[in-house]
Amino acid sequence: MEVICNSKHSLDDKEAESSNKKQCLEPGILSSNEPCGTAGSDKLSSDQNENSFKRASEQDVGITEYLSDLPGFKAIMKERYSDFIVNEIDTEGNVVRLTNLEKPKNPESDFKVDGLLEETTIQGIEQLIADERSEVEINVTEKDKDTRKDIHVAIRKMFNGVESSTEDRGSEKFIIVKRFTKQKKRRRGQLSVGGNYLHFVLYKENKDTMDAINGVASYLRVNPKVFAYAGSKDKRGKTSQLVSAYQISPERLLKINNDFNTIRVGNIVFKNEQLKLGDLRGNRFIIILRQLQGDPTIIEKAIDSLSSKGFINYYGLQRFGTSSVSTHSIGSCKGIMKERELSHTPILLFSFHLS
Repeated sequence: MEVICNSKHSLDDKEAESSNKKQCLEPGILSSNEPCGTAGSDKLSSDQNENSFKRASEQDVGITEYLSDLPGFKAIMKERYSDFIVNEIDTEGNVVRLTNLEKPKNPESDFKVDGLLEETTIQGIEQLIADERSEVEINVTEKDKDTRKDIHVAIRKMFNGVESSTEDRGSEKFIIVKRFTKQKKRRRGQLSVGGNYLHFVLYKENKDTMDAINGVASYLRVNPKVFAYAGSKDKRGKTSQLVSAYQISPERLLKINNDFNTIRVGNIVFKNEQLKLGDLRGNRFIIILRQLQGDPTIIEKAIDSLSSKGFINYYGLQRFGTSSVSTHSIGSCKGIMKERELSHTPILLFSFHLS
């Protein structure tokens, strides 16, 4: 994690959102008597009774320890969404960044068709196109799956207006080539010899991952389920992550860059597998702190401590809710199951005891 300290502040910055300002102490470099978050708790709205419930504190949920004994300092964190930059780290340890908006080179461009189709087969397909025959049979009984796939690709590259499929006829296997007609809907084939999936970098600003995916799917008029990603990224920030898309061409996907202001896609590659949840090693964060208040010497030591020692990775208070009964209290409840008969119908009752 990288922390950037900036004491300057511009009130006319369009990204500044005063309603979200929070005075907060940087976690991991604070003394235990000044836990992060208590200074910047949101005020209750006017229609809420301030005495109706007590907000949970860090101590209530077990956030009590820090790696540093420094007194800490005050600053504004995430005043603007651009103050929080997240880059996913893939399974090989590479930091995911959007660096290329160009169409990828199709592996088919390097595909060699020499020797895959016999001369008699080529002549037969030419006769098929000339409407001199109804189909062409290619016996591939002795061919393995990869070779059969290469033959399909060779036919697609060498001829227009035909389609091929593999069929079992009797005890033998054939590739059948027929004319493609407008009346017959063409069967959806493989996107590329490189694979049926596009893996690409999704860069977004001030949108969570699901909103971005739904927006892209709506624009492309596809089901959001054709997209998959390794991990969800928060709304308030500038984030880059890997996403996979099934059976969508690069040309179609790249049109997104022309019509979205806060979403960009690029670094496209062909793959045979889709991404799955958890296909990442972690995330890299850049956090900008503004309006620092404290001794500059203490601030410098705190940043050095954060860089060398890190911090204890607690969940923040936002994970525990803000209602009168916090979610950590519900989680610690003991459910006592009782069975009761009412009109000969068994009913399960749960009695909760708050500890």
